[in-house]
Amino acid sequence: WDGQVQAFAQDGSEAILKGHSKRVTTLAVHQGVLMSGSADKEVRLWQMDPVAKTFNCTHTIEESLPGPISKIHVLGGHLFVGGLYGLAMLDLATLKVSKLLPPTKAVADLLEFQGHIIAAYSEGIIKIFDAEGTLKSETRQLEAGPILRLAGLESGPRVLCGHQCGQVSTITLPSFEFKTAFQ
Repeated sequence: WDGQVQAFAQDGSEAILKGHSKRVTTLAVHQGVLMSGSADKEVRLWQMDPVAKTFNCTHTIEESLPGPISKIHVLGGHLFVGGLYGLAMLDLATLKVSKLLPPTKAVADLLEFQGHIIAAYSEGIIKIFDAEGTLKSETRQLEAGPILRLAGLESGPRVLCGHQCGQVSTITLPSFEFKTAFQ
């Protein structure tokens, strides 16, 4: 909860990554770079120094991010950054936010499907964006209420939405139609 990331290697070595001031909520790896998002409203990029066997923070991004970070996901040339105040697209070439995608509401989870990002918002709505941030589809608020997590199933295919009160909703893909909810 103090902002540290502890890394473990297969050879038994360990490393502590220090830099965030609040708890780290999400991690991703892209082209050998570890990316971390935190409640401190920052995304940090870390690279391993193979000689010293330590991780160094090479970049800290905080400008134009959507508040405390909950999820990050790489798609194409962008890092999608979900936070308390919405979804931002960070251009990986410039490390600058290129778009803020509406709505400005808390992002609960992100899931990739066929070159698109499925964004679940805590209030219970879901939006699908393409790799350039264009809105392709959205649901109205699901009856099961606030969403905590998303999972993809190849059978169907469909998306499972885990809700705050223990219910699970299913949405068929690629039509993006609500199918059923169960507990």
